[in-house]
Amino acid sequence: MKSNYVKLPNGYRLHYLLGPGEVSSVLMVHGLASNAKMYAGVGEILQKAGIRVVSLDQRGHGKSDKPETGYDYETLVSDLHEFLSLMVDIGALTKPVLLVGQSFGCSVVENYALRYPHEVRGIVLIDGGYRSMKLDFPTWDRCEVALAPPELQGQNFDSLSKMLKHYMSEFPISAIDGALANFTEGEDGFMKANLPKHLHMKILHELWKQSPEDIFPVLSVPFVFVTAINREMHDPEVKRNAVATLRRSSKVDSAEYWISGHHDLHAQHPAEIADIILNELAQGVFAQ
Repeated sequence: MKSNYVKLPNGYRLHYLLGPGEVSSVLMVHGLASNAKMYAGVGEILQKAGIRVVSLDQRGHGKSDKPETGYDYETLVSDLHEFLSLMVDIGALTKPVLLVGQSFGCSVVENYALRYPHEVRGIVLIDGGYRSMKLDFPTWDRCEVALAPPELQGQNFDSLSKMLKHYMSEFPISAIDGALANFTEGEDGFMKANLPKHLHMKILHELWKQSPEDIFPVLSVPFVFVTAINREMHDPEVKRNAVATLRRSSKVDSAEYWISGHHDLHAQHPAEIADIILNELAQGVFAQ
């Protein structure tokens, strides 16, 4: 997938990865403090199947601009809408588009589908968008303390790379490359997160305020949940019950898949994620 930039009408530049393809249109949106390269493995498989794929760095993330404001859902959805319009203008994507989100990206694409349903073929939700954070953290103070991003503590590129390879030993190399792309080497030789902590916390606060339970009863596009099973991260039954509740509350076609693995399923299991997307496009809830 090739690296590109586009300037939005508001003047900010967004970075994206573009893969060739002739059929369908897939726009992939990453999670909090992540980046477009985390979808590289999925994108490569989809483009080999002829799917046109774009993976976006949202504002504040990756190689995109990092303004001090605009990290609420209204602005993030506006960014995505303007970006998609420009991609259609240059022939990179077509409407209706299949939106794929992971973690925080799930909430972004859910809100997009609510606001612009006629532009969306459907949404794929990878380990996110299924349960209000307030159920685990009733107050923002508790959430803020529990989920603040960890400090790197003087990691240089080599030490960070070695650490990621150790903790991500079961991941493909594309995932490790994607994880490294969450950081940049500073003038002091140490790595720093591309998303500054104060902006990270602004987005986390928006995510904490979000309630998927309010979205799905009025959602008008089909959706697919692809959710991680990992007892070390979350009780599987809690996740299953949350997904089942949202599907029952919805009036549109939907499906669910469960994969044993990490929160970053798209990076850890790109072939499985790509197969799900291709299957649902060909004969599932997104088939036309």
